Amino acid sequence: LDYHMPGMDGLDLAQAIRTRPEWASLPLIMHVSDLQADETRRANSLGITNYLYKPLSRRRLMDSLAMALSRAPVEPVEQKQAALAALQPCHILLVEDLEDNRDVITLFLKDTPYQLDMADNGAIALQKFQTGRYDLVLMDMQMPVMDGLEATAAIRAWERAQQRRPTPIVALTANAFKEEADKCLAVGCTAHLTKPIKKKTLLTAIAQWTDPPKDQAA
Repeated sequence: LDYHMPGMDGLDLAQAIRTRPEWASLPLIMHVSDLQADETRRANSLGITNYLYKPLSRRRLMDSLAMALSRAPVEPVEQKQAALAALQPCHILLVEDLEDNRDVITLFLKDTPYQLDMADNGAIALQKFQTGRYDLVLMDMQMPVMDGLEATAAIRAWERAQQRRPTPIVALTANAFKEEADKCLAVGCTAHLTKPIKKKTLLTAIAQWTDPPKDQAA
């Protein structure tokens, strides 16, 4: 759905679609140039799957379609708000060289209490990690300058030298083979997620690896 249309805009069309019971959980993607806060709240209430900001790119369009078609049925607004309210704030470092992938993850984490910082290669990530405080690192494995394996190994070495508790590092890779996962874990990654990453999978992983142990939570 395009948002800016004469006569009936995209939100009005989405509302008309949702009045049909057989289309109550139909995935809807909205193409926008901009969206104000009130419009965003209305879009969320109508179960818009996600947004694509213009100008569109083929890659972002394909990623958006893949996410929408593999997505679970639209959650009721109250249930979605309750789930978001249960999330604990945390500071996340996203290390990813592709802008489209950074955009997708940013969209996934929209409206969550997660603060997202970004680096487009491992060398920048290492510098940011050494000067900041992060609760979780999302680490792409294939990047220029310094890849995810090298960056993870360097982060772990620096943590040991500083006598710091290891920060959870979740590897993001397009390679689903066990050998690739083993490499990630061997250099110090905490867990491994295979691309393309689904929103529910990502949120589950973040909640799992940023949730303090029960003996510390009290």
